[in-house]
Amino acid sequence: MIAQIDARMRSRFLKGTYLPTLNIIISSKDTEQAFLDSYINTKKQNESKSTLIIDEPQWVVRPDKGTPNDPGAFYVAIGGKFLAHELLPVDADDKLVEAMREKGYLMMKVPPGFREAFEDNLDQALMDIAGYSTSSATKYISGVRLNQAKVDTYKNPFTKDVIEVGNAPEDHLQYANFFDLSRVSPTDMARPLFIHLDMSTGGGGKGDKTGIAGVWITGKKPTVEGEDASRELQYKLAFSVSIKAPRGYQISFEKNKNFIRWLRDRGFAIKGISSDTYQSAPVQQDLKGEGFRTEILSVDRVDQKTKTCLPYHNLKSAIYERRIQIYQKCDQLTDELIGLERKGDGHIDHTPDGINSKDQADAVCGAMYLASKYAEEYSYNYGDNLNAALEVSDISDASKRTQMITDFQAELQKIYMDTYEELDELDQEERRKKKEEYELYRNISDGIIII
Repeated sequence: MIAQIDARMRSRFLKGTYLPTLNIIISSKDTEQAFLDSYINTKKQNESKSTLIIDEPQWVVRPDKGTPNDPGAFYVAIGGKFLAHELLPVDADDKLVEAMREKGYLMMKVPPGFREAFEDNLDQALMDIAGYSTSSATKYISGVRLNQAKVDTYKNPFTKDVIEVGNAPEDHLQYANFFDLSRVSPTDMARPLFIHLDMSTGGGGKGDKTGIAGVWITGKKPTVEGEDASRELQYKLAFSVSIKAPRGYQISFEKNKNFIRWLRDRGFAIKGISSDTYQSAPVQQDLKGEGFRTEILSVDRVDQKTKTCLPYHNLKSAIYERRIQIYQKCDQLTDELIGLERKGDGHIDHTPDGINSKDQADAVCGAMYLASKYAEEYSYNYGDNLNAALEVSDISDASKRTQMITDFQAELQKIYMDTYEELDELDQEERRKKKEEYELYRNISDGIIII
């Protein structure tokens, strides 16, 4: 559009070398990759003689708004990919400012009249008021906060972040071939597991991948002394992986289902499976027919009143409040999560720069959101405490009793699966008989009454 306007002005008004026209472009700052920022950089590099660039904070253009030398002026520490922007106290001394510089922050001093705007939304104020373009200013999830959620006490059972498995006739690989069961503790295996599949065929040379992730509910957020008992759930990322198809082939939907079945047969307590709307009906129908609880879930769902993407808001809250544990080594997932941006209509998307994908991030987000929908049902831990067990008969909420029964059922299932680890080594007829026995164990808690 700018190029067309410039061309029209030249064709109509240019007299020799004199062009008596003015094209004014005004905008707040956006990301470093936004069009206007790229346009300005191009003009600077070409040393344009016909373009005036005013790229300054509001207080430079309008000194009546105050200056950084006024009493009460404050510092903003501008970070980067893994350094979150920070608002320093008004009384920050030179020693603190210098310490922030040594950590890698760029220090900016702001007039006191803008303090409230920076407190309300630091990232937005940096762009709209300070005129600072930064790739991290509009990032939806801070790399710093994500790192704080990571722990080194366990590993992703998938040995690779991205696996290449397709539907070629000679491709006999299954996702289970890349899954290390020794990385999963018996305690975790018995926890309620929720799985989301962000599906794609992966064909057509577009580079689309299928993302699959599982999330465990581990219990309630610890109660702070003096407060009522917390009902906020804590989670643990069980696994995450991206699947891409080999060149010339597509991702196999049948292998997606095979992986779910394999997890169940190994003793994982799968309580729910969701998938996005893309070609998910056959997969949903087949799994539902085998007794799995399934549902359609779109992680792009935006509440039109608040312009909030609810599934991603749920994931971000859990990360920022440290209610989810994530294994330390997850490069693909990390790049996808910190590459997300919130768009003007509220939906969350990846940017053309960087990793340019969010299949695995969508899978983790979907699994988290699915798990959060069962907060009441799983608000008690197995063996939460003796008082909870004694008081359960006095509780009118049936969902709490359901949780106690469900945990007991999970323990029975785990005991059974530990006993029959040799299931894979049996012939087909024996395997069928063992599965029938397994169903008896799995449903034995239907007749149990806790008193």
